[in-house]
Amino acid sequence: MRVLTMSLTGLLLAGLGACGGDDDRETPEPTSTASTRSASPTPADDRDPAAQVRRLVAAIDDGDCRTVRRLVVTPDAVDCSDIEASQGTLADEGIELDRVRYVVVERTSSDARVRVDWTPGRESVPAESFDLQRVAGAWRVVLDSAA
Repeated sequence: MRVLTMSLTGLLLAGLGACGGDDDRETPEPTSTASTRSASPTPADDRDPAAQVRRLVAAIDDGDCRTVRRLVVTPDAVDCSDIEASQGTLADEGIELDRVRYVVVERTSSDARVRVDWTPGRESVPAESFDLQRVAGAWRVVLDSAA
């Protein structure tokens, strides 16, 4: 699984702002969503930070730079060649998107943090956290927010 850590996880840390590692700043009532393969938005997705991160991960794994740029605070910072090169990375590493867990661990009216558990029940790939900000009423992932 080290290839994943160096490829998609490295891409997320360097270019898309994963905060890195699982942290202890959980809110008392975290919410969780299961993954879906589709990166297609629904009105509820814009109001759910976990759904936005799920869409971002699916778009990265699909190599869909256009969708990735729509889901981040600073779209011009996204390098489309990196996104296109990441297509299929999760499946190649044995991570099943429909099993990935997305948990909102912090949330205010303007900021949120979502923890991504890549391999629930297994310790093969460490969890990561993503910071989000509310922009024009929708949650967007913050780039370069590595802790």
